[in-house]
Formats: sequence, structure tokens, C-alpha cells
Amino acid sequence: MNFKINIPVLLFVALSVFAGCGRSGEEAIFVVPENYTGYILVIYDQENGAEKEYKDKARIYRIPSNGILLSKFPTNPGWSDFPKFYYRNIDQENELRFTMDRELPADTVIATGGSSGYASRDSEGKKGIRFVQYYIGTKDQIDEAYEEAENLDIVKLVDTSQTREGL
Repeated sequence: MNFKINIPVLLFVALSVFAGCGRSGEEAIFVVPENYTGYILVIYDQENGAEKEYKDKARIYRIPSNGILLSKFPTNPGWSDFPKFYYRNIDQENELRFTMDRELPADTVIATGGSSGYASRDSEGKKGIRFVQYYIGTKDQIDEAYEEAENLDIVKLVDTSQTREGL
């Protein structure tokens, strides 16, 4: 018996199966203060976090001036389009260009990043904090913000915030 494999059909079937298994993530919109540059850190599943907000099925994250947002949103797994970033309000003229390029422009402010992380609260890694990081600025500003973000203690940020809320 002679058996031929039809590669395009096989590829379509495989993609259809995997697409059915996957989950589509929600679109994300980040609104930052006017002229903000630096890191953006969104910490998920926080009881005392910012309320969930949507615009046309996209999550809205309103980033405070310190760049750190505690959010009631759970993590956002799955595939979605690149996030959108805006200064001050959601308006086409305020949109920042988002890039995943390794070569960042030296003289243009852009948004980049999207690394997600997990900070453990216990030695077994069972209790933890999930977060995502982005950056806004020119190449030098993003490099500096990256160094600052590397020194953040996520668990301490959350615990300090919860202590302040309880006062």
C-alpha cells in the first residue's frame, strides 16, 4: 500500500487541533501619565488592586505615575494582539508605537517588552505573585528603567501596599 502525506492538509489539521486547545487572551490597553518613561509593572490578582475596566472587550490598565499597578484582573494567558499604549487617554493622537525589535530607537519614545514573571512568597514556590513588565522610552531610558526594575522586590511591593490598605 502506497501512502502519501498531504503536507498542507496535515498542517491545517494540526493547527486546527492546537487552536482548539488554546485559549485566546484578552486584548490589553495601557494608559500611562503624560510624558511617562520608565518601567510598567502590572501585578495580577490583587484584592486591593484597581477595579477591572474594559473598552470593547480589551482590558484597560491605567498606570499610576510610579509605573506600578496592582490589578484585580487575573493573569491573561493565551494569544492576543500586541498591547496598545496611550499617553493620558485612549485617543489615536496619544498612541505610542509598540515594538518587539531588539534594536530600540535612540531618539524616539516607544513601548516595548511584555515579559511575564512569578515572584514566590514561600520556599516551595506554591504561593506567588504573577506580573507582567513593559517599558516606555528611548533606548537609553528603557535601559535605565530595566536596571531599576531588576532591583524591585515584587513580594515586598505587594506586602507593603496591602499593609497600607489595612491601616
